[in-house]
Parts: sequence; C-alpha cells; structure tokens
Amino acid sequence: MDIALSLLFGGLVGFSLGALGAGGSILVLPALIYGLGIGEKQSVVLALAIVGATSLYGSVIHARQGSVRAGAAGLFSVTGFAGAFLGARLSERVPGFVLLLCLAAVILFAGVRMYRSAGRSRAEPTPDAEASLLRRSAPLLVAGVAVGFLTGFLGVGGGFLIVPALTLVGRLPVKQAIGTSLVVISINCLSGLIAHRFEGLDAMIILPFIVGSFVASTFAARLARNVSASTLKRAFAVFILVLGTVMLVDGVRKLAEAPGEPAQDAPE
Repeated sequence: MDIALSLLFGGLVGFSLGALGAGGSILVLPALIYGLGIGEKQSVVLALAIVGATSLYGSVIHARQGSVRAGAAGLFSVTGFAGAFLGARLSERVPGFVLLLCLAAVILFAGVRMYRSAGRSRAEPTPDAEASLLRRSAPLLVAGVAVGFLTGFLGVGGGFLIVPALTLVGRLPVKQAIGTSLVVISINCLSGLIAHRFEGLDAMIILPFIVGSFVASTFAARLARNVSASTLKRAFAVFILVLGTVMLVDGVRKLAEAPGEPAQDAPE
C-alpha cells in the first residue's frame, strides 16, 4: 500500500513540475505527512532525498539544453550549502507542530505569489547579464543562505524564491533561472541529508515517489501545451492555498495541545 501511495503522490508532484515547471517540491512534505502518515521530522529527511533526486534529474536535462549558469549556481550554493546544513540541524530540535506551521506559512506565501503572477509577462534579461550577476553577487549570497535554510529546515526546494532572485537580480532568462535553480536545490538537499546523517531514509517510499514523479511530469508537460499556463498556475495556486490553510489549522491545533501533552510527531 505504501508503494502504491508513494507512486500516486509522486505523480501529483511530478504533474505540478511537468505542467508548471515549479511548485512541486512544496507538495512533497504534505504528501508524506498526510498521505502516507509519516511523522513530520522523518518526512523532512525523506523530502530532502525526493526533492534532491528530482531536482538533480531536472538539472541534468537543463544542462544538456544549455540552461544552467554555473556561476549563478555557485553563488547560491556557496552560502546555501551552509544554510541548508544549519536548517536541517535545527529541524531535529523543534516540535513537529513548528514544522507544520512554518510549512503552512511557506505554502500560503507561495500560493499567493503564484496566483498574483499568473498571466504576467516576464521582463527580458538585460544584455549584460554576466556582468550584472557579478556586480550583484552580495544579494544572491544572502538569498542563498535563506533559501538553503528553508530547504534544510522544511525539505522544500525554494525554487519560487530562487527563480525570481536570478531573474530580477541576476538578470537571467527564465529558462536559465529554472535550470540553475534545480542545481542549487539538489546541492542544498544534499547538505541537508548530510546534516541528518542520512538517517530515516526509506527506499521503499523514496524510489516509488521518484518514479511516479518522473512519469507524471512527462505526461503533464505534454498536457500543458494545450492548456493556458495562467489557468494552470491559478488552479494550482488555489489548491495549495487550501492545502496551506488546512496545514495551518492542524499546526495551530497541535500547538494548542502541546502544553498538556508532548507534541505528536505524526498526524492522526
């Protein structure tokens, strides 16, 4: 049953990645917690492995297409690796409801941002993108720490933050920003797994999840060609806003129960 559910939820994540090119990683942790009934802290470790492997696969594809900027990836990863390590170590020391509340906040933020950005045209990159990247390396280094910490703490990729940073600050084309962000995410996930000492991994959950994600993303990419991108983004945004609200309520409930009894690490 766990294998079948892993395939199913992996497919849901892959569908998001294939249809939208982003957003799938924030579904991994909720799927593990509420779909498979795994405790919050182990789910973070599993999410790091799943998101890292999926991002690595995507980054290889983008690299072959010339859509990865090594310089930008390096800037993010220098500080992101340290941020992810610290975030992962901290996640081991906080109650499960804290992880739920933080993830709910991240999901709601991403949902609002995605809904508002649906249908907007993206500005073209400036001709001096390489020079701009070097001149504005400080903001990217700072952003790298924040995104890395988010990845290590919650097991989410943070592409919804990396891509805007690379397009607005680094002046990269959107396709290159997406490809570069996948490299950064995979490196940050590796750092988080190192911090967790690779404990809590379960191949019987991770592998089916990844397979389902890869297969669904391929079909979703074909479907997306026939459906308005803005419509897909708005529909997905509404979905994750509802999901984030549910998680927020669940996190508040567990917070209210915490003073009377130890926080539960697994959902009911």
